[in-house]
Amino acid sequence: GPPAVAPVRRLPATPNAPVRIHRSRIIVQTRMCMRGIIEQMKLLPHTALSTAAGGLVWAITGEPASVPIAIAAGVLPDVDHLVDYYIKYVRRDGRFQFLLLHGWEYLLADLIAYVFFLQEPWLLAAVAGYATQIAGDQLSHDRARWNTYLVTARAINGFRAPRHGGWGSGRAYQSLVESVPFGREALTRWFERRLPEE
Repeated sequence: GPPAVAPVRRLPATPNAPVRIHRSRIIVQTRMCMRGIIEQMKLLPHTALSTAAGGLVWAITGEPASVPIAIAAGVLPDVDHLVDYYIKYVRRDGRFQFLLLHGWEYLLADLIAYVFFLQEPWLLAAVAGYATQIAGDQLSHDRARWNTYLVTARAINGFRAPRHGGWGSGRAYQSLVESVPFGREALTRWFERRLPEE
């Protein structure tokens, strides 16, 4: 006859048992989600998140100027990429990456200034907007290390370009290309011709 099949053991149902969620798994999933959003929209996530932060500050403080201030604080720090693009693709020197406007230290300093010295809606909006910028970058870049967005750590390292992230790959310009509404092919060709020798 057919071979005997061992009965399947069913675990007792425990509807009230706590579900363990590993912290590391949450961090990885959050980073993957953020990275997917950034890869699809690039500039738009910073704008959307900082707009939401400004709207929240407006709702709390009643100051409508909080929205444009938060947007500026959440988007304009990315202009520091232009300096790095110039050094890497115009001067063709890929040894360095400065990101002078990206640093958790700036957020901490602004937060201290708001809490202890200047409790103004505009400063709170700036803090909220910049928090979306730096936190969004930290979470969305899955290869970012704990000190990637610390200006002091990068300065101690001589602002040498990291080899563990996208900057060392030579294709760091892709974020810029995918953020512009037109001329992407021409811009990509220009960058490809300017790749520095690693």
